[in-house]
Amino acid sequence: MVFVDKEGFIGLTESVAFLSCCAGSSAQRGKKRVAATVETGKLLDNSLAGMGVEVMRGKVGDVHVAHLMREIDAAIGVEPVGVYILPIGLYPNSIAAALTLLSSIKIQSRKSAASLKISRRFIWGSERLPVPKRQKRSAKSAGT
Repeated sequence: MVFVDKEGFIGLTESVAFLSCCAGSSAQRGKKRVAATVETGKLLDNSLAGMGVEVMRGKVGDVHVAHLMREIDAAIGVEPVGVYILPIGLYPNSIAAALTLLSSIKIQSRKSAASLKISRRFIWGSERLPVPKRQKRSAKSAGT
């Protein structure tokens, strides 16, 4: 599941953070944990920090996320590839999850979306780092 606004593709990491914020503040008030994979970026932690919601990371894969959700009684399970799992059914249904969580958005959530847009510029910097050729060769040979 991907999201697009007037400026284009929002980004999977931003969507994961935004929907997790919605789940953390939605009707599932007793659930103060989010199940994620080890691949999920720090934007998720930063977005949930002020809400008292804890991010628990586990193995990659929707099956592993579903098991982790059940184990920690999470409000939502997320993968940075656009997979969202709600505690209802504990299976990946990104469309149902997105519709359920988006239906709970209020004016306050727009402030969250604006802060994610600011964070995106901060976190997604890109620059080239010089790496000597011999290190590149040794990295390539180690991967084969």
